[in-house]
Amino acid sequence: MVFLLRGGFVAVALGLMLLVPLASVDEPRPAKFGWHMYAAAVHLPDIEIRLSDGSIEERNIGDIASGFRPEIDYFLPVAKHICEREPNVDSVQLTRSAPQHRAVYSCTSF
Repeated sequence: MVFLLRGGFVAVALGLMLLVPLASVDEPRPAKFGWHMYAAAVHLPDIEIRLSDGSIEERNIGDIASGFRPEIDYFLPVAKHICEREPNVDSVQLTRSAPQHRAVYSCTSF
């Protein structure tokens, strides 16, 4: 009897591991718990910072963090991080190509 219960438990567990992701396959990408969740391409934003002397510099987002997820908006945390770490920055502009998004954050707002 115990052997049958264990076998049933294993079968149900394996079935759930297959059915939950299969239910998300047709959802728009990125879909939470879908097959494509970790395989989706992430378009990283371009970063331009305006310094207090008026000059503009670029920053590489790969120097700040790695392992970006497609369903998370990183604009505000990245801008806040740059403003807190670099005292001579007045504003941070982030631009992403897909999905298209552009935002400018003033360091005085943090």
